Amino acid sequence: MARHLKDIMNEIMRLCRSASSNQSRQSKTPSTNTTSCLLVPTVYGRDAEIESIKDLIMSNKSNGITVLPIVGLGGIGKSTMSQCVYNDPEIGNQFEIKIWVHVSDEFNVVRITREILEVVSSKKYKIKSNLNMLQQDLASHMKSKKFLIVLDDVWDVTTNDCWDMLLGPLRPNDVNPSEVEVTGNTIIVTTRIQTVAKSCGTVGSINLEALEDDDIWDLLQAYAFGNNNNPDSYPTLHVLGKQIVREINGNPLAAKTVGRLLRRNLNVDDWNSIVKNKLWQSLQHTNGIMYALKLSYDHLPRHLQRCFCYCSLFPKGYSFSKAQLIQIWIAQGFVEKSGKGLEQKGWEYLAELVDSGFFQQVESSSSEYVMHDLMHDLSRMVSQTECATIDGLECTELVPTIRHLSIITDSTYHKDQNGNISRNEFETRLPKVISRSKLRTLVLIGKYDAHFFQSFRDAFKEAQHLRLLHIASSYADFDSFLSSLNYSHLRYLRLENKESHGALPQDLSKCYHLQVLDIDSCGTPNIPDDINNLVSLRHLVAQKGVCSSIANIGKMTSLQELDSFIVKNLSGFEVTQLKQMNKLVQLGVSGLENITQEEACGASLKDKQHLEMLGLSWNDACDGYGSGISYENDDDNDRSSENEYDSGMSSEPSLIKELDGLEPHGSLKHLRISGYNGAASPTWLSSSLTYLQTLHLESCGKWQRIPLERLSMLTKLVLIKMRNATEVSIPSLEELVLILPSLNTFSCTSVRNLNDNLKVLKIMHCPALKVFPLFENCQQLEIEPTSWLSHLSKLTIYNCPLLCVHNPLPPSSNISELSIRNVSTLPTMEVSSNGTLRIGLDPDLYLDIFDEPSDQLEALDDKVLSFHKLRFLTKLIISGCQNLTTISFKGLRQLVCLKTLELYRCPELLSSNIPPELTFEYMSGANRGALPPLEHVDIVKCGITGKWLCLMLQHAHALKELSLHRCNQITGLLIGEEENSQPSLMSSPEAPSLGYPGRDELLCHPLNPISSLRKLSIKFCSNLTFY
Repeated sequence: MARHLKDIMNEIMRLCRSASSNQSRQSKTPSTNTTSCLLVPTVYGRDAEIESIKDLIMSNKSNGITVLPIVGLGGIGKSTMSQCVYNDPEIGNQFEIKIWVHVSDEFNVVRITREILEVVSSKKYKIKSNLNMLQQDLASHMKSKKFLIVLDDVWDVTTNDCWDMLLGPLRPNDVNPSEVEVTGNTIIVTTRIQTVAKSCGTVGSINLEALEDDDIWDLLQAYAFGNNNNPDSYPTLHVLGKQIVREINGNPLAAKTVGRLLRRNLNVDDWNSIVKNKLWQSLQHTNGIMYALKLSYDHLPRHLQRCFCYCSLFPKGYSFSKAQLIQIWIAQGFVEKSGKGLEQKGWEYLAELVDSGFFQQVESSSSEYVMHDLMHDLSRMVSQTECATIDGLECTELVPTIRHLSIITDSTYHKDQNGNISRNEFETRLPKVISRSKLRTLVLIGKYDAHFFQSFRDAFKEAQHLRLLHIASSYADFDSFLSSLNYSHLRYLRLENKESHGALPQDLSKCYHLQVLDIDSCGTPNIPDDINNLVSLRHLVAQKGVCSSIANIGKMTSLQELDSFIVKNLSGFEVTQLKQMNKLVQLGVSGLENITQEEACGASLKDKQHLEMLGLSWNDACDGYGSGISYENDDDNDRSSENEYDSGMSSEPSLIKELDGLEPHGSLKHLRISGYNGAASPTWLSSSLTYLQTLHLESCGKWQRIPLERLSMLTKLVLIKMRNATEVSIPSLEELVLILPSLNTFSCTSVRNLNDNLKVLKIMHCPALKVFPLFENCQQLEIEPTSWLSHLSKLTIYNCPLLCVHNPLPPSSNISELSIRNVSTLPTMEVSSNGTLRIGLDPDLYLDIFDEPSDQLEALDDKVLSFHKLRFLTKLIISGCQNLTTISFKGLRQLVCLKTLELYRCPELLSSNIPPELTFEYMSGANRGALPPLEHVDIVKCGITGKWLCLMLQHAHALKELSLHRCNQITGLLIGEEENSQPSLMSSPEAPSLGYPGRDELLCHPLNPISSLRKLSIKFCSNLTFY
């Protein structure tokens, strides 16, 4: 009977959701049609993007159709920028046909084809036309014509091959090719959705970000003051205007919306009211920002709308982890069950919301997400009947339908200079929540005092149906609050706490339906003895010391992550505790030196079909899977830790059987083995794990051969501190890290595939390695120089004195990290993420030491450096290269972003004769661009001559600062000669007869020097004489 009632209720809920979804789709906010007419005379802050699009169009020689997507949030300026390009006269001259189509939410191939045809044929077609007839007519009209088409506001191109159907009549006919080959046909697609851009784009997308505040201020002034009012006449409004600029977060449409409102009355009171009430956020403005964003929201399916709305509970700028978002959605029942796991389905929800612009990935973290502030405002607006937030002192009585409530106290409670929290009456607002007994969610974030928490506990003890509780409190306060609740419904519990010591309440072990317990910010508190009663717990988010202290954890059979399980010779900590934990997705096991073969088999790792990540560790070599240990500074010369593993280990046959007993399920994706001291790898490593994607082997000291070529799905391989490993064979990879002191033979199943796929390569402390396949000459590898490691973004080679690299570095223009040290054929090099390249030793650390690996470097030219792949460089430092004599000026010219050049302790550098191609006469006129736009030049302890320096100065037209320190080759400084006398002075051998030093030693500084020069510093040039 109970099951029958449950089935009925589920069906009712499904029908309700379906009805709600249909209603939502029927009441979509209508979109506004766009045209090619540019509505504004000036486009602010998009010069770089517009020029990039124009360059692409003007240089496009493709004989196919080039599709350029422009992607961004609603109101960010996609259509405006497209209009600007479309109406540009220079672009117009490139095309015989230009067409603008506003697509909107339905990608109707018949309608779009008809609209394109009506433009090119100049006649009307019936609305219900035959698509085949339309396409035949269109193909005949477009034959041998060069066209530009803008498809504005595209939402979906993925159904029924609609994109390919649209492009069919526009493509060249391969069967009957036209007599005249047309190149450069272009389609611009504007969309809010990344997957649309990926589906149809043939070149990289233009991703529009928020405008800078200065650009937004200019745009706001243009709309607020118009052409008839001078903004400078209203200085009192500027402060309010700048405040508004900060509120609208770089969105042009928001600036236009508020600008139109401000224009009505140019006085402080009206502007103040608009700022205070945020009137630009009203949906009444059909051309406003919220209306545009609401259109995106209306296009979401109902389940995604619920997920988005729910996140309005958290403050602006709140950083969600990927796991947190998915877990809170699952806890509230927003993630629908399917054949996939709930977590996988939740990840798909998040990916769709990111794709549509509702969440953005945090730049510094691949697993953190935030809402754009305007999206947060939208979420508050559309969720106000179910979700509410009390923050600050502004709190009105909440509607009785509220089911999800958050309380944010940070803006109200402040610590004084003594660390005490100031008193106020914020707690008096809490009783205004009249639906306390019906709440499903309660979130408390921020600082508060004891009076507030007492009121909070009294007010919300009625909340007896909570599914989610997120609370920042002390252990004692949390204990008292939890004891006042009916916690039987709790699915998600997050406690935030900064206390160094404490204990979780014993009642926690009675939350039998709890799915997520997040205490990661609480350090390592004492946990209840019976916490293993939480048999429904899917995720225990805690520091590793917490998980490893739970006895009989095997009872928690729903757990999906157990990063640190330490096997001990104690009851409740046997490896067999893992036997029934078959829901595990991630597992790290250490202390494996304490187990037998029978116990290893008893862990039943082979039965865990959901397991994706596994870490196995002996002798504390690594604490679980993905411990985050850095291998950057590992040095295999220090083997003391490995030697310790030899003592007290089991016999060799026992070790092998033990590891064989730990064979995981064949679907495993990520494996880490550390500290295993058996003589060889297990047979299952290369034979059974056919889906393995990443492999990390560390301190497996007795392995000699590491044959991994059969792992065809492998993308990342890390081999470190394998002291006896001499031979490695691999499949094609994307990331490879080698720290192997005995390695002398390295092979790959396909060098060409490895070359095409490799993105990260780190080879460190491999003193015996002489040959690495990809470092051979490109001709020998049968690879074009332009395609050599063309996708590599990170390259590190440390302490490999015998290794030879036969091609110039960096191999790729995508390089973000390059570090070369102690490699015989290469100087020390370091490219940092801030655009700096250092060749030689760091001058700040090594004042008077030459870089030995750079001793062979005599010329810095394209045989050493791929200058054209370093166009992003802003700073070049050359230090301690004692035999370096010349730098390729041809190469330097390619460093188009270079602003700073620093030369240290290079005694031979630029001390020899100037080659003919760099003489003043040659470099005059058409050849004057001899140097990049340098602004700062520092030369310390170098052999540069006055002649060389004069030449450099004549062609450093943007130079602002020049410093010469201890450059004793320059013995004379001539000030006052006119610029037009310099050529004869430099080229004439009679200079000494005028009383001057020889031309090599003389630096000429004219009366009218470089106009940009602001500072000239000459220090410790002891032989210098002024003339």
